[in-house]
Amino acid sequence: MISAKNIYKSFGTVDVLKGASLDISTPEIAAILGKSGSGKSTFLQIIGTLDQADKGTVNLLGNDIAKLNKNQLAELRNEHIGFIFQFHHLLAEFTALENVCIPYYIANKSKVDAERRGKELLDFLGLTHRLTHKPKELSGGEQQRVAVARAMMNNPDIIFADEPTGNLDGKSSQNLLDIFKQLHTEFEKTIIMVTHNEDLAKQCHTTYHMTDGILTHHD
Repeated sequence: MISAKNIYKSFGTVDVLKGASLDISTPEIAAILGKSGSGKSTFLQIIGTLDQADKGTVNLLGNDIAKLNKNQLAELRNEHIGFIFQFHHLLAEFTALENVCIPYYIANKSKVDAERRGKELLDFLGLTHRLTHKPKELSGGEQQRVAVARAMMNNPDIIFADEPTGNLDGKSSQNLLDIFKQLHTEFEKTIIMVTHNEDLAKQCHTTYHMTDGILTHHD
């Protein structure tokens, strides 16, 4: 599913990644732990096609992403990848349902289909009673669940989550991980999560540590 080999990345004179590698061949939940500035988010963005490596190869779902043009990359991203970030990036003027439907609107799919799919996902995530609420009317945990639903709209194979529990309390963080477990068990999704939270990382199938630009694997 994902094979990243010897990924290097520098910003100016700062070497952030120094040969990081990762292999995931079957659906699983993987955690990448590391201190702030260790390069874990940069690595996630590179394997998630949001950034480019200076050196190294990334094969994603059978595609060498360096060989794809901008349109092909966008297609791969839109059809097979979901993203969840620490800051959920919900649009303040849109309701929960409208925020979830955005990927369908971007793809020019019908409003009826978008709302049907959006309602299914929000129901699955326990937010049926929040469809018409705007982000400011939702708790932090609820806002992050809306972001999960939005990431799931196009039924991606892989979800990349960058510090998704960073702004959540302990209970909401555990709830979000439980949702990830459900997505993996029921829908065979692969979820790669960058996190500071060691307790959550221990519950994942695989844990990696990013140290000084190198990724090491811990079972």
